[in-house]
Amino acid sequence: GGVGPPGIHNAQPRWQATQDLAQLGEAAGAAVAPLQAALRDDPSYHVRGGAAQALGVICAAIGGEGLGFRVPLTRAMLRRDEDEPIVRQAARQALVALGVAEAQLPPPGALEAAAGGMEPLLVNVLQAVDEAGDADYGDMQRSIATEVLRELGPQLGAAAVQRLGQSLQPANEPSHHVRGGAARALGAVGAARAEQATNFLLPALNNQDEDLYVRHDVRDALLALNPE
Repeated sequence: GGVGPPGIHNAQPRWQATQDLAQLGEAAGAAVAPLQAALRDDPSYHVRGGAAQALGVICAAIGGEGLGFRVPLTRAMLRRDEDEPIVRQAARQALVALGVAEAQLPPPGALEAAAGGMEPLLVNVLQAVDEAGDADYGDMQRSIATEVLRELGPQLGAAAVQRLGQSLQPANEPSHHVRGGAARALGAVGAARAEQATNFLLPALNNQDEDLYVRHDVRDALLALNPE
């Protein structure tokens, strides 16, 4: 038994964790990145909904101070496409908690923003690392940003491709996880951006000092863009 949504016994502790973190409010700032990952990846829609709810509470408590940079990525993630009405509803409520006006919310039937709405937010998350050079811009958040950009792939504009290309360069991006994510996102762009993406990927493929896993991601991306 126990409290909480039924039928998710193995997910119950994860759901409970989202509720406990929400209670902590601003003090749970360090949990924002794992909650973003749960919102994206958890197989249980109860846990995804709980993560959305907790993100709304925690990021609203954090506000524009200190960890405010985490809010744009959370907003973008809360707008992602989601099959489960429970999660969509939790995400809508979280967006309201984060100060998004009712008129700007995605329609309840499909919680999905046009690429134009998410793209600048995600690009900013990637950009932040060079300007601030600050560990606060966690690897996981930048990784998540590359993953969401990959999902938007065919819709990405030139500015996002340019940013991903810069994040592919070790001089700009210290984390090989993020560089690999940037490569995967570049491999998903539409035909109109394929040449631009290829021009970033080729030098990375030829960089003998690059991490082997990143070079595999780069090679796969080039094959996806240039199948012949």
